Amino acid sequence: MDWLLRFLEFVLLLIGNIAIGTLGFIPSILITPVNLDRFGLIGGSALSISGEIIGALFGFWLYRYGTKHIPVAWQQSSWFRFSAINPLQAYGGRCYRCASCRLSHQAPSRQALP
Repeated sequence: MDWLLRFLEFVLLLIGNIAIGTLGFIPSILITPVNLDRFGLIGGSALSISGEIIGALFGFWLYRYGTKHIPVAWQQSSWFRFSAINPLQAYGGRCYRCASCRLSHQAPSRQALP
């Protein structure tokens, strides 16, 4: 019975890591200490890294799925028009936009600048 509870805990923490990795803007440091406490240094690190990797892949898949199903009316708005004049569009501009959106939360705010 103890192994079943341990397995269930592992699965729930993995799902939590995948959810955090999928969202991309919640820092994984919130759940990593729990993983390290429950499964030790090696097991907790492996759980955190695998959850982040699977979550990032799932988030990228959701991004691609979502961009294919955007209504035409939304695509004609001014927010989406910047991609038409983007010179990187022919060279993988979609990948650049995805990476910039994923990294935008890492930019310092104006209050942090002197």
